[in-house]
Amino acid sequence: EPHCSLMSYAISDDCKEIYLMTSKKTRKYNNLVSNPAVSLLIDTRDKEDPTRTKALTAAGRVEWINDDSRRLLVKKLLLERHPHLQSFAEKPETEFFVVKVKSLQLLEGVANASFASLD
Repeated sequence: EPHCSLMSYAISDDCKEIYLMTSKKTRKYNNLVSNPAVSLLIDTRDKEDPTRTKALTAAGRVEWINDDSRRLLVKKLLLERHPHLQSFAEKPETEFFVVKVKSLQLLEGVANASFASLD
């Protein structure tokens, strides 16, 4: 069943890949293994003016990173953006993965939405 998690991420230069990591010991990992279709929500909350908030929904599919050189590159990208996750990234149960983005939906304010398919 669906399960939401707060995640730290990094993105490719063309925004078609989103890089993440998780522990193999989590419900999240088991859900991703059994169903690789995912949706991620990224927002820009503006506490002073909530009408300026933007929310981007990225839908795509999970691909596990098994190649050692690619794994090191993804790890480097994640740690450049999130250095506080160094010890988590070094754990043997940490798995790195990429979401191959298929579509994006941008919501600006409460009603202004736009959609783009990347297929």
